[in-house]
Amino acid sequence: MNLFNQIGTDIRYVKTKIEDSLQPPLLGPFKKPAERDSFWEEYRSFGIEYVLRKYGGYSPAKELSGKCKRFIKRIFVR
Repeated sequence: MNLFNQIGTDIRYVKTKIEDSLQPPLLGPFKKPAERDSFWEEYRSFGIEYVLRKYGGYSPAKELSGKCKRFIKRIFVR
């Protein structure tokens, strides 16, 4: 509090209740996603690449495209 009082004139601050400042994840656990069980079943049955494509929008073409963009950026942006 002493340190805050020393810098108090150099900063802008707003008094609030702690409850108004908490982010939702800090208030309690997340709800279980509806697709969680099927995700893990499919992961065990079909592997990581399958679930990445289905749930995450991953594809080998996107991966290659991203690597090419990073490579080109590294060469030309210096």
